[in-house]
Amino acid sequence: MTLRHGCPRSVQVLQLGLACVIPVLVLAACTDSDPGDDEPEEPGDGTARAESEIEEGTEGELGALQGEWTLVDGEGPDGGDPLQGAEATATLIIEGTQARGQDPCGIGYSYIDDEQPDGDDVPGVRVDGDEIEFGLFDKEAMECPNDDAARANRAFEPVLENAERFTRDGDELRITGQEGFLVFAREDAG
Repeated sequence: MTLRHGCPRSVQVLQLGLACVIPVLVLAACTDSDPGDDEPEEPGDGTARAESEIEEGTEGELGALQGEWTLVDGEGPDGGDPLQGAEATATLIIEGTQARGQDPCGIGYSYIDDEQPDGDDVPGVRVDGDEIEFGLFDKEAMECPNDDAARANRAFEPVLENAERFTRDGDELRITGQEGFLVFAREDAG
């Protein structure tokens, strides 16, 4: 055995081996390794996951509103009644992030996705907690058949267009805002 710097060769080899192995172990312990994940993580991956989780949460909240709803009560601007004089049953149908229906005049309407100048997309309907917001209003180019129906419609449309909050109690959906409130019953509730 040859001695170098006062240590036997076997000790020197052991020291060199530990000097190489310890940094590798420390590095391995500090990385987030998933044995099934062969792709390297890219910067921003955590943010992208968080954003998709938020979108899934929003869809989950919106899921409770899915389906067809029929107007059963409400009050619009200046105390207007959206049911009095209505020519047709007003409805609200929510499918995915789209909202459409029929107003008190019997005219179809929809809230469509709206691409903003800054590139953001506003869905036809969006919820966040108990807040609700409808997108771009689109309506068939028709007039109400009579003045009573037109009055009922003036108590209906502004409430949806300026909706701020909603509550759901069983088969009842209440939408409120500064313009008034609308109460819908689930269509298939019987």
